[in-house]
Amino acid sequence: MICATQVRNTRTFNRTGQLTGYKLMPGSNCLPLAGPDAKFLRRAAFLNHNLWVTQYNRDECFPGGEFPNQNPRVGEGLPTWVQQDRKLEETDIVLWYSFLDPLSSFHFATLMLQSILRFSSNVMSIILIT
Repeated sequence: MICATQVRNTRTFNRTGQLTGYKLMPGSNCLPLAGPDAKFLRRAAFLNHNLWVTQYNRDECFPGGEFPNQNPRVGEGLPTWVQQDRKLEETDIVLWYSFLDPLSSFHFATLMLQSILRFSSNVMSIILIT
């Protein structure tokens, strides 16, 4: 489980001359209770970690790859994108956070994205897809 993760912009300073950034503070979460050979994890391997960070790519929209339930190709999505080892500094990035509660069919997932060292203006768009 992740306690908190900070993302900082090394080129943008606020009015006081400090670097700007965000802190990701997740609530309670867990990893899959299934073993590593579970069939569903072949197409949902992104569930093996709660947080993934990738370089922004407009064609990478779905953590399990495109059409994971119908796709015969196993291993697409976040694990494949991360293996490409693209740079994460001095570029636009995407934070992918996975919520999982295998013990109930209804769960309140909490996630806070907090601005640290305030921006002079709003320079970040946040899109949450559930």
